[in-house]
Formats: sequence, structure tokens, C-alpha cells
Amino acid sequence: MSCVPPNSFLIAKHRKFLDRCLKVLPAAYSSLDANRLTLLFFALSSLDILDELERAIGEEERRKLIGWIYSLQLTGQSGTRELFAD
Repeated sequence: MSCVPPNSFLIAKHRKFLDRCLKVLPAAYSSLDANRLTLLFFALSSLDILDELERAIGEEERRKLIGWIYSLQLTGQSGTRELFAD
């Protein structure tokens, strides 16, 4: 068993956890499924802060994430524009 100094920040372990969160939500966080977009934001932001974003997410996965985010947006064709019209 290796002894880790209390001040050390384990970047590799944090990256692995965040990468796993991007792929499959851990069971402990399943109640937060309605907040997937918020969790995605924090996972991506955390990877960026750790300077691990480019290594963690490939080009194809990045395109899929962008597509998923855009799919969540409401457009005028969905009837929301009329709902908020003056």
C-alpha cells in the first residue's frame, strides 16, 4: 500500500472519475439524472481545470456531446415561442 501525502492532488484518479461520469453516471448519482446537463458541465469544467480535457475526450465523443447538448434546446417550432409571446 502506497502512502499518499495528505496535500497531494491525485490528478489521474480525478480524471478517471470524471471520465467515467461522462460515460455512465455512477449509481450514487443516479438520483441526479434530471440534472445530466449540469453534471456534464461540471465534469467538462473539472477536466479543463485539470488540463485533461483534450486527453479525456476524443473528437468523435466531443461531436456526440455537442449534438446531445443542442438536442436539449427548445426552438420556436416546438411551440415555446407562442407560450412566451407578448
